[in-house]
Amino acid sequence: MLKPKKKDMLILSYLRKNSRIQLTELSRRSGIPVSTLFDKLKTTTPFVQKYTTLIDFQPLGFPTRAMVVLKVRKNNREDVAHFFQHHKSVNSAFKINNGCDYILDVLCKDMKELEDFLEYLEETYKTEKQQVYHILEILKQEDFLSSPEYVNLLFPSE
Repeated sequence: MLKPKKKDMLILSYLRKNSRIQLTELSRRSGIPVSTLFDKLKTTTPFVQKYTTLIDFQPLGFPTRAMVVLKVRKNNREDVAHFFQHHKSVNSAFKINNGCDYILDVLCKDMKELEDFLEYLEETYKTEKQQVYHILEILKQEDFLSSPEYVNLLFPSE
């Protein structure tokens, strides 16, 4: 496991808040010279899994969003995990514990599409347990470690 340095975490916090921030602005806010920032951005990449964009899917025609908790038969877990990784309606899939196997973030055009997806899972992979939680409103998303103040609390003077 890599041990992050406070300056690296500070840079990442600003990038989590706005990944398109200009280096000059990042330098001004963080107090780190632009040349050092440029070099540090190369070394902080082991912490970055993927550069992506957060999207509001509703105006794009995907108003139905649900978190689906599943328990599947042990002999089907590998197949169902492969299915999740390749199905276009599955935004995120997480393997979990405590009596269930997976949590899925699923986006659909309507309730019927979601119901068809769930029915397919049940019939094809013989799910033992299925709980569906419809997302009514996103209150907070991808915000952890996006505050320089929080980074300063986690990594006092270094």
